[in-house]
Amino acid sequence: MKKPLFVIVLIFIQSVCLYAQQTKGDAYYKEAKEWLDKRNNEKAIQSFSASRLAYLKEQNYYRYFVATQALSTMYDELSEGAQSEKIILETLGIIPKQNTNQLELHAKLQDNLGYTYLTVLHQLEKAADAYTQSINLYERIGKTNTKIIAFELVNRALTYQELSVYQLSAYDLIKAISIYEKDSTVSAQDISNNYYTLGQNYIELEKYEEALTSLQHGLRLLGTVNKNETHSLFYNAIGNCYNSKHTYQLAIENYRLAKDINEAVFGKDADNYCLNVTNIGNANKSMGDWQTALLNYQEVLTIYQKTPPKDLESVIYLFINIANTMNGLGLSEKSEAVVEQALVF
Repeated sequence: MKKPLFVIVLIFIQSVCLYAQQTKGDAYYKEAKEWLDKRNNEKAIQSFSASRLAYLKEQNYYRYFVATQALSTMYDELSEGAQSEKIILETLGIIPKQNTNQLELHAKLQDNLGYTYLTVLHQLEKAADAYTQSINLYERIGKTNTKIIAFELVNRALTYQELSVYQLSAYDLIKAISIYEKDSTVSAQDISNNYYTLGQNYIELEKYEEALTSLQHGLRLLGTVNKNETHSLFYNAIGNCYNSKHTYQLAIENYRLAKDINEAVFGKDADNYCLNVTNIGNANKSMGDWQTALLNYQEVLTIYQKTPPKDLESVIYLFINIANTMNGLGLSEKSEAVVEQALVF
């Protein structure tokens, strides 16, 4: 979940030490903070922009970077990705690359640019290139095999996954995990999340044994105390892997584990619980147990009728599954009626 806009920018603010003697850029920056406290984004943007120009005139490249980062974050949160891209590219063209500190600023800006391309502008190829530039710059200043490199590798891996370049995504995740596992400051939860993503890539690559190994290891890292929705994601993914291997009974066992957790966390809701029940129905259908599959789908339909899912395509998908199941039961006329309902929907 994203933090509120004013909180995100305050993170940047709190991390920066102000000079003992305030400059014109500092005055504008302080003014921007005050506008943020008042939730006035328009005025805050004007003041951050003014501070950015003032810092540039002062040749204070670090503070110029900080102001650019704060401003681009605001633009990203306001879905104004083109503005964010513009000022980051402008800053990249202005800050020199004459020493390690300046190169590190370039690495951070490329990361910011990658985020804008990935999450706001949805220009995935450009995002992957920006993250590559960031990785290369960090390596250039001697940060190979450090946590920041691992962070950028994960960013690029997620971008490759969005591009359906699953093998490259897997390569980056393996590298990142190997770095994180040697760093005692990285939590087991964070490492587990990367094993989950790696497992998803292996499923897409139809490397099911590697997928199971990754997912099961990630699940073990989470532990068995206080199971939550993250555990359910792992169980569901493991179920998907077994389902792809046509090991349907094992798939159902894992889908049920996911379902029980989601019911405890969300209740019998349309988006989490129903996903698991639908998957159970699919596995039963694949085994030829049409009657049980139909009961699974009917349970989901009952919930959908009370509370539709966020993704309405799930409803159409459910109708199609019900129609196919009815065909399997020899109820072709009812199946055709269900298909018509799906098309109208």
